[in-house]
Amino acid sequence: MNESVSSKDISGQVGMSFDELWDVGDRRKLGSIVEKDNGCTVNSEVDYSSTIADHLESLFTRAVDKEHSIRLLSDRADVYIQVSLSIYSEDAPPLTFERKYINWISNIGASLDVDLYPFE
Repeated sequence: MNESVSSKDISGQVGMSFDELWDVGDRRKLGSIVEKDNGCTVNSEVDYSSTIADHLESLFTRAVDKEHSIRLLSDRADVYIQVSLSIYSEDAPPLTFERKYINWISNIGASLDVDLYPFE
């Protein structure tokens, strides 16, 4: 998001609790990076070692009733919404996404980012 939509605006417009909110100029918790945009995160609430499908279901459950509000934000030219999956695994996990999650991601106007980090 850019400076025109503050983290408080995001929270108020969507009407849900976020796990993290930040605004331009805030410092990240770890390191010295200063935020260049306003934003927020919603984290999966299942155990770290759960399957990709379980994490997606957790995110879906937390946000599905806010789909319309999220879409209204994502329709703005100055707002970017992304569903990000960071996967740490010894083996390559199956990257199959059920249709309901693909539809949901599309319906909220989000992109999908999947990062795989192999354990050695």
